[in-house]
Amino acid sequence: MKNKAKEENAFNIWHLVKKKTKCQTQKGITLIALIITVIILLILAGTAISISINGEDLFGRSQNAVAQYNNKADEEEKKINDLWNILNSINGGISPSDKLSEEQLKTKIMNEDEDCGIDENGNIIPINVWNYVVNDEDETATLEGTYEYDDWDAEYHMTGNAYKGNIINGKLEHEIPVYLKISNKPYKVTELGYLAFCGMTFNSFLIPNNIITIGSQSFYGAKIPNLEVPDSVKKISTEAFKRFDGNVILGKSVERIEGEAFQQSNITSITIPSSVKYIGRNAFFDCNLLENIIIESPNDWIWKRWHNGSEIETSINLSTSQIKNYADEYLKME
Repeated sequence: MKNKAKEENAFNIWHLVKKKTKCQTQKGITLIALIITVIILLILAGTAISISINGEDLFGRSQNAVAQYNNKADEEEKKINDLWNILNSINGGISPSDKLSEEQLKTKIMNEDEDCGIDENGNIIPINVWNYVVNDEDETATLEGTYEYDDWDAEYHMTGNAYKGNIINGKLEHEIPVYLKISNKPYKVTELGYLAFCGMTFNSFLIPNNIITIGSQSFYGAKIPNLEVPDSVKKISTEAFKRFDGNVILGKSVERIEGEAFQQSNITSITIPSSVKYIGRNAFFDCNLLENIIIESPNDWIWKRWHNGSEIETSINLSTSQIKNYADEYLKME
């Protein structure tokens, strides 16, 4: 019996030791896992701290790379410009960053072997894409069209043909020339003449700064969303924009707006610059979509009849309700 009791006590002691050892082992494993987790977190935190503290190393390198790229690009651009200047010093000293002067344009076009045109960027244009009339007295040229009726009663079917080239994506393939070289003589293009672009449709259209006159019916019935008249233009001729579909922004040098210039057009607003000295009969008559007229610094004679000599503001913005009175009482009068 004593031996059996000893064996039982020994078994119980062994079992307790084993149980304690197992608990200690589990605690050890848990502790090791905790230590490993802490180490990983410290590594990650150290990396983040390194990025935060030594951010100049990471982000600074990116910035330096961008700066180096930009410097290289600038150097390449300078080399190209230098090469361009060397090549063009023979032909008028053309600079790629500037518009060509009239003298440079004239020099370049006169170096061409055949008759041709040249636009304001120095591009050579085939002479046969334009219909023109020249004036030998002042060495100027006008781009103009001719009658092309379907029949004599179909006024709406008039089509301008000053330009005989291609229209690509709603734009002229060749820009309006500054000079034409004809029979070894330069002619400066100063006018878009009669029926020049009558009835034609464009997505965009550029009138260069050499144009002084927008001729009679030059944009009659044409369709252009927005057309800017450059500051070089001084005269808008009779019916120049009659039945025009789009808006027109007048340049700051326009002096004369002739009779019926915008009659029956679809313009929605117009600003009359202070340079205007004359507006002819029916200039804006029957413009049904016209909602806003701004007249800068109107002179006395323009307003004397309508305002009976009363004092007026230097800039007048006419409301929709005043448009009809303006058209009926003044714009249809001489």
